[in-house]
Amino acid sequence: MGKVTGRVGGIIGGLDVDCYVSSGSVEGRIGGLSRGADVKFVISQHGLITGRMGGGILGQDVRLRFTEEEISGRVGGDIVGADVALKVSGYEVGGRVGGDVIGFSCRLIYNPNGGELRGRLGGEFSGHDVNLVVSDCPLVVAALIAALTYNYYLSTRSSKRGSGLNP
Repeated sequence: MGKVTGRVGGIIGGLDVDCYVSSGSVEGRIGGLSRGADVKFVISQHGLITGRMGGGILGQDVRLRFTEEEISGRVGGDIVGADVALKVSGYEVGGRVGGDVIGFSCRLIYNPNGGELRGRLGGEFSGHDVNLVVSDCPLVVAALIAALTYNYYLSTRSSKRGSGLNP
C-alpha cells in the first residue's frame, strides 16, 4: 500500500495531507483534523476514479478517468465544480484544475531518490507550495491528491468569505 503525506501550503494557511493509496482505492484526510475533509475514492480496473471528498452534505463528488500518465474529469457538480486535467511527463506533472479563467495551474516535480513531490499549485503570488512524500503510488495520483487539497483550500476559503466569517 502506498502513501502520500506532507503539506500543501505553508505553516500558516497550509493544509496537511495524509492519504493511503492501493491499486483499488485512495483513502485518508486532507487539511487536518479540525478543518479538513475525508478522502475516499475507488480506482476501478477500467481506469475510473470515483468517490467523495468531504462529508455527505458539504463534500464534493469525484469522477475522473485515469491512466499512469494522465487524469481528467470533474470534481464537484456540473454547476459548482472544477474540471481536472493533469499529465505526467517524465518526473514532471503539469495541468490545470478549473477553467481557463477561474482555476489554477499545476507545476510539480518528483524526485525519485527521496520520494519527494514538490512544486507549486496556483500563481506565484496567490498559490501554494507543495511538499509531499510519495511512496508506492502512481505519480499522477499523488499530484491529484495535491491538486484536490489546494482546490479544497480555495473552496473553503471562498465559502467563508461569502458567509461573512472571513472578511
